[in-house]
Amino acid sequence: MTRPTGTSPVWITIALLASILSVLTGCREHPGSNPPGELAAPRVVSLSPALSQILIDLGQADTIVGCTPWAPEELADVPVVGDLLEPDLERITIVRPNLIVVQPTQLGIDPGLRDLAERHDCRIVGWELNRLADVDRVLAELPDVLASVGVAAESINDRIATWRARRDDMLVPDPDVRSMGSTVLLFGVDPPMAFGRETYVDDLWSSLGGLNAIEGDGYLDCSLEDLLVLEPANIVVLASTSDAADLQARRLRAALGERAEAIVFLPVDGGDLLVPGTRILDGVATLRSQLDGGAS
Repeated sequence: MTRPTGTSPVWITIALLASILSVLTGCREHPGSNPPGELAAPRVVSLSPALSQILIDLGQADTIVGCTPWAPEELADVPVVGDLLEPDLERITIVRPNLIVVQPTQLGIDPGLRDLAERHDCRIVGWELNRLADVDRVLAELPDVLASVGVAAESINDRIATWRARRDDMLVPDPDVRSMGSTVLLFGVDPPMAFGRETYVDDLWSSLGGLNAIEGDGYLDCSLEDLLVLEPANIVVLASTSDAADLQARRLRAALGERAEAIVFLPVDGGDLLVPGTRILDGVATLRSQLDGGAS
């Protein structure tokens, strides 16, 4: 199945039929399809690329029946059902989830989505994913949530334990990172967008012994002048690929001009670091290896 690119007449017709059927069947599998006392097969809609990534890494890709346009490539054949800001309630009804997982905005979960879940007896769970500790919280709570829709906890507990052991092994002070001095970590350059304090990337960087030159909290817009005033020793540019990171680092260095000659620019493939899920540890490994590779 390919991902729909818009709301076509065919999708509208299907959605209308699904709306009628949903009144009769609800959001769960039809009761007649399961022996008495058994849960329906897990059918998960994930409206968060990060939560989709976590589910995949826990071996639950086959349970996902709906995702966002920015889901990991492993879900290329899974229907797109909108995102947290614009959930497509008709398409969500079509895929008949019994669990919806979201990453709430500051305004919380969409009221229409909550209403859909309530009407169809479909569980909805939201987790914030702003800090490293939030990822651990998801891993702590997810087994029980998945068990409520028929996933055996034992099937994912070993994977969670392995991830935690790897985290504890990797996130220790690195003498090379510690010696780098003050560093700005950017996820965009036009305009510069920085990971400030109390973000998951700042947590990772601090765990490695790094010093974040940004003192503000959250994900921050910076002007070129802001970067120069900070006088960082390094600017790390994270992008979805190495080539994109290199291009953005060169563009930023050119924009800053001669006043930035003392700054070391470090382009890094941040594909695994730009999503606050379980693959951030792969991102840390990539970060450390590319920092060893030298500056742009």
